Amino acid sequence: MPTLDRLGRRRQPGQHRGLRPLFPALPPDCQSRLMRVAMSAAAWARLDALIAGSTAPTPPRAVGVLIEGWLSASAAHAAAFSTVSAPVPETATDWQVWQMRKERALLASVLPRYAGDLPALH
Repeated sequence: MPTLDRLGRRRQPGQHRGLRPLFPALPPDCQSRLMRVAMSAAAWARLDALIAGSTAPTPPRAVGVLIEGWLSASAAHAAAFSTVSAPVPETATDWQVWQMRKERALLASVLPRYAGDLPALH
C-alpha cells in the first residue's frame, strides 16, 4: 500500500481509510467546473435517464459526454444564434428582411433537411 496519496498526504500506520480517491482521475484533456442550470422537472428526469444509461465512469463525466455531444452536433445552431444576435436594421422593411432571414436560419438549423426547400431572399 502506498504511503502517500495523490495529493501528497502521508498515510499513518494502520490507516485503512481516508486517503483513497473517491472518483477516478480525469483524463488529461478534461477540466471539471461547477455549473448552475435551471430546467423543468421533466427535462431533469430526461437528463437523469440519459446519465443513468451512460457508460461513463462517473455521473459528472456522463453529463460532460452528453454536453460535448450536443456541442459538436449543434454547429448549425451556433450560426443561427450569431444571426439572432445581429443588430436589427433601422428601417421597417430592412427589419422585416432581417426577421425573415433569422427565422429561416433557425428553421434550417433545426430541420436541415428543409434548408434547401426554403426560397431565397433578395
